[in-house]
Amino acid sequence: RVKGDYILTEEDALNGGTFEDVIAWRSGHLDIGFVRLTRMKIHDVPYRAIVPEKLDGLLVAGRCISATHVAASAGKSMGNCFATGHAAGIAGAMSAKKGIQPRELKVKKIQEVLRNDGVDLDFSGQEQNWL
Repeated sequence: RVKGDYILTEEDALNGGTFEDVIAWRSGHLDIGFVRLTRMKIHDVPYRAIVPEKLDGLLVAGRCISATHVAASAGKSMGNCFATGHAAGIAGAMSAKKGIQPRELKVKKIQEVLRNDGVDLDFSGQEQNWL
C-alpha cells in the first residue's frame, strides 16, 4: 500500500464515510482473514486516497490505495478494486492529456467523467441489505 493524501480508516468503513472528492465507493465486509468479519456500511473512496502523499506522477488503485490495515481489508474484493482502477485510469488519462500532475486535477471533472460512464457516486452511508 501507498500512503496517500488521505488514509481510509476502519471508522470510515463502519460508519459509511462520505467525502466531497469521492471517486468510488466500497461495499462488503471488513474481512481480516480468520480474525474478524464485520458488516460495514457502503463508504466513499476519496480521490486523496489514490494520490500518493510524497510522489508525483503516480496513482494507486485496488488493494494499493491508502488505508489502514483494517480499512484495507474492507476493499479487497474485485468490484471495489475495479472501481478505484476505473477512477485512477480516468485521472491518469486526464493528467497526461493536460500535462499536469494527478494531484493538480479538479476532482469535479473526474467525477463528471465517472458519472457520464454510469457510475453512481451517491451510495455512501447506506446499509448493505443484499449481504
